[in-house]
Amino acid sequence: MVLLDNDQFLTEMTKLYQRNRLKGSVWTTMKSSLCLNRPKRNAPLLSKEEEKEKRCCLVRCSDGKRKISTRVFSQKAEKFAREFTLVQKASMDGLKETEKKKKKKTNEDEKKKKKKHTDAKGNDGDDAEKKKKTKKKRKKKSGGGGGTTA
Repeated sequence: MVLLDNDQFLTEMTKLYQRNRLKGSVWTTMKSSLCLNRPKRNAPLLSKEEEKEKRCCLVRCSDGKRKISTRVFSQKAEKFAREFTLVQKASMDGLKETEKKKKKKTNEDEKKKKKKHTDAKGNDGDDAEKKKKTKKKRKKKSGGGGGTTA
């Protein structure tokens, strides 16, 4: 992974988008971190104030073949964010529009269907059918035939 300056990172990121314009994907990730090169053994712990000063945002970009990254410190964060969004917006012109699905039937249509299935007593037709089926099952289970065995 290549660690670049902020401006170099943005130019390389535009190149990644251009290479993958027709076919391919580009992944970008942002992660908060302590921007220390390497942790030292037995180093004293940083106070909260010192930790805030050394905090930065690690931004990575990859197309699967090439990986680039940069560190963005709090002093330059606003400027970088503006330029970063400009690059991304400029590169998103090749997106395909998603097909819209048909809307589901509204509640009014469902109410009309329910009214059709009610009988004169106000019971749903589905409930009446279920009762008939359970009566048939009970008759089958009880079985009226006292068959004889030889």
